[in-house]
Amino acid sequence: MAKDYDNDDRDRDANRDRPSDTPQLAALSELRDFEVADGYPDPRGWTVISADGTEVGKVHDLIVDTRSMRTRYLDVRLADHVRGDNHDERDVLIPIGAATIDDAGDRVRVQSLSADRFASLPAYRHGALTREDETDLRSHFTTGDAMSAGVIGSGAVAGADFYDHDHFNDRNFFAKRKTATSQRGDTGDTGDTGDTGDTTARDTERLTVSEEQLAVGKRQVAAGEVGVRKNVETRHVEQEVPLTREEVTVERRPLSADSATGDVRINDEEIRVPVMREEAVVEKRMVPVEEIIIRKTAVRESQTVGADLRRERVDVDDASVRAQTNRSDEARGR
Repeated sequence: MAKDYDNDDRDRDANRDRPSDTPQLAALSELRDFEVADGYPDPRGWTVISADGTEVGKVHDLIVDTRSMRTRYLDVRLADHVRGDNHDERDVLIPIGAATIDDAGDRVRVQSLSADRFASLPAYRHGALTREDETDLRSHFTTGDAMSAGVIGSGAVAGADFYDHDHFNDRNFFAKRKTATSQRGDTGDTGDTGDTGDTTARDTERLTVSEEQLAVGKRQVAAGEVGVRKNVETRHVEQEVPLTREEVTVERRPLSADSATGDVRINDEEIRVPVMREEAVVEKRMVPVEEIIIRKTAVRESQTVGADLRRERVDVDDASVRAQTNRSDEARGR
């Protein structure tokens, strides 16, 4: 007999306590002994609708945690207009609790993602998923600093099981259609089986209360540019230089007859004495004087963003029930 991947609620609650540090995830189509349990819908092949009402693809497969026997992700094959110019098939994973069955028919709706954000999800390569892969994927469905603080949405606390989170609560996905299927099955049952569980299912109505949450992301945009350029300019420089030159002085002094030596005669004679001087020689040379270092520094600042969010509020109108109860009490009092 094939083994149900999605046992009854009692067995599923017991399996929630199993540690998920080393998850064993596999596609349902690759598991021989696993199948969708009776009474639960099989969404494979259903159309996936984004928060803005766009058809973004179809459910290709279910990703099952074989240890806890529960569905963890929907394998969604994106449509051509979502994945862009790349015409190769591309699958992404959606946590099962982030999707709901649409009331209009066999369609799956993901309220937390618009159509353009589907294209930014990590591609699913149909291989083994690591905890790092799952953490990266979950960051696309959370906002703010919740991941770093250890609290990620309703019901998730630091140190808790990784799947103890509304994003992996498959009851949110399966419960509504399961109840409708059970009611359709009970319609044709004419015998009294005495099964109080079926009676409870028929007498139970479910109302889902939703709210909008603010999803704030960040992107890089151009803020301008800084240009640094060198320009050549000419300046006139003057510098005082000390120079030396030779000057000639002529001294005359008389000679006595006794001091005269040699052959003394009268004739024309000339003596030339070289006179030297220094002159300034100007030359130019290239000398590096400084360097310019350009660095970019990230400056963190805070910006407040806001939006008007809607949420549903439940009002219980039991006036008619209370009036009927009062009349019954008065009748019994008489």
